[in-house]
Amino acid sequence: MNATPASAVFDLMRRLWRGAALFALLGVLTTALGLGLYVVVENGVVIPQCRAFGEPRGLSFVRVESFGYRQDSSTHCIFESASHEEHDVLFSDIGSFQTDLLASLALDFEITCPGIAVLLALLWAGLTAALRPHREGTT
Repeated sequence: MNATPASAVFDLMRRLWRGAALFALLGVLTTALGLGLYVVVENGVVIPQCRAFGEPRGLSFVRVESFGYRQDSSTHCIFESASHEEHDVLFSDIGSFQTDLLASLALDFEITCPGIAVLLALLWAGLTAALRPHREGTT
């Protein structure tokens, strides 16, 4: 059965629209998961360790600053002393190497968002290939 030129164009447009919608969905999911990972790691790992480090030394925790992965340690804990002076402490000096690595990766969108996008795309490709009915006689 031959398709008319008009139906071929409509079929192409439908596939392009579906691909664009899936690409947009991938972007939204990647951003949401990246932000979720950022919040979980910052609030669940970094901030508690910074507070545990500062309290015995008489320093009050102020904030966490994250820099790009090109820095020696991209995560810093900012403290304030009783005399209202700010102190900047590398997170690698507070936590273990593994914790610093986790924090550096999770708090850096240049790494996490593309990584999450690749993982989601591979998951989508694997699921669609596994759930697609196998046609006999095709290789």
